[in-house]
Amino acid sequence: MSNAVSRQRGRMIIDNPVLGEAVLKIEKIPIASVPTGSEQDTSINLPTKCIVYDVWVDVTTAEATGTTKTLDVGLLSTETDGDADGFLDGVSVSALGVIDGKPTFTVGSSDSFYASTTLGAYLRDFVAGTDANGRNGVHSRKPLNKDGITASSVSYTAGSTDFAEFLGDIYILYSEVVST
Repeated sequence: MSNAVSRQRGRMIIDNPVLGEAVLKIEKIPIASVPTGSEQDTSINLPTKCIVYDVWVDVTTAEATGTTKTLDVGLLSTETDGDADGFLDGVSVSALGVIDGKPTFTVGSSDSFYASTTLGAYLRDFVAGTDANGRNGVHSRKPLNKDGITASSVSYTAGSTDFAEFLGDIYILYSEVVST
């Protein structure tokens, strides 16, 4: 038994004779107009049988004007199990570059601890720490097994309604299980 690997239009397909075919994909979602501050449906739907490994934003035009220069990415909140910031929660889009979710580790007066994170709840386990001895908190990445989550529409939300410049692309790395 051997695995066959092939590439097709931005996909890597792994065909395992026992497990079937698994397709690794990177979905690029352009944000081609300045966000309005309300949740925007990208019209991209993730398959039911998929595992999402990572989500990031490539900021091609940084936001300079908006009061809150952040972006949330998730699954449409109006769908069952949807969470508008389930992938990225308040990532800064005020500078050019590739931005992913990560924790903020704070050096306190007594101890260092995880204070917050911009990685959304779908992709992490997180418990905030405190500036008390031994209470550092927990931050670990985890993939989202979407099987059992009804929501499928990828969405994004600007941090404030006064965005004037921001443009970029959302990237989603996931694998889809395809029955053969």
